[in-house]
Amino acid sequence: QRSDEQLRVFLDNSAVIAWLKDELGRYVFVSDNFNKRMGFERDGALGKTDHQLAPADTADRLRENDLRLL
Repeated sequence: QRSDEQLRVFLDNSAVIAWLKDELGRYVFVSDNFNKRMGFERDGALGKTDHQLAPADTADRLRENDLRLL
């Protein structure tokens, strides 16, 4: 748990735009810079998929990329 908190503090105070998704494409972690860049409130993307957050054509491409990585 401490390690997770340290990672969050590090990522939220760096220039990195970071995110993690689960196997269903739901966001399980996003950095503050991700939220700022995407225009989301803090943790606004958590638990959501790209199809809930982006236009369909963009979301389709992102999901295709995710599935290739998996």
